[in-house]
Amino acid sequence: MQQTNQRVLTMDHGYNFRELGGYQSRDGQTVKWQRVIRTGTLAYLSDHDQQSLINYGVKFDVDFRSDVEVAQAPDQIPNNILYRHLPVFADDETDASKSREELNAELKTRQKKRL
Repeated sequence: MQQTNQRVLTMDHGYNFRELGGYQSRDGQTVKWQRVIRTGTLAYLSDHDQQSLINYGVKFDVDFRSDVEVAQAPDQIPNNILYRHLPVFADDETDASKSREELNAELKTRQKKRL
């Protein structure tokens, strides 16, 4: 993982890692770089990816997913990163945990309804 002011962070087995530093807040302040990152999942991280998180300075993992999502794909993080599960929804109310097959089936159903 790069340690420069890059928006997209590259991981071997991590998906959609984004640096949130540099954004301006409502009060005109700017979020400091290497303070907050977001990602699609931490469930498939390799040992190398986990070391990259440590090297980047990650101290906390705040997981907003539902209980079911966490049970299906728990985060794989180093022991020295503090994990907190703070679900936004009781159930997954997004398409984030649907399989590719489920999403394709929904798309086909929607397309048939339009015809």
